[in-house]
Amino acid sequence: MADTQPQLILPVGTRIVTRSEVRADTERPHRPVGSVAEIIGVPVDALHSYRVRFADGSEASLRRKDFSILSTYKADETGAAGNVEQKLNPYVIYRCVVGSRASTSALPESPAAGPALHDLLVRLRLGDATG
Repeated sequence: MADTQPQLILPVGTRIVTRSEVRADTERPHRPVGSVAEIIGVPVDALHSYRVRFADGSEASLRRKDFSILSTYKADETGAAGNVEQKLNPYVIYRCVVGSRASTSALPESPAAGPALHDLLVRLRLGDATG
């Protein structure tokens, strides 16, 4: 059975991430996988290519299968990172806290037993340790 879901055309201005190496129209080097660009021209249907512009001004033509929408790509990356951490949690032996929480102490700024220690020292010096 053929896929009956329509292919939606992305609007001009959509930021994308390349899924494959791209050869720009200029003499500049190829764009590696993961290069970010902006759609500047849309096709008339899903069978034709989008026109995209990279940050340095070079342009290329890409089919929809050759790129992902940047916001979707970012969401997928952060979701994948969270899943990896959850999968590794059972194997964590030691977890170190670094930063502002690590530099704070639960101990009081000054000793709370100061007066009691002073009284004990006075009694010891006077020879009366029974208190």
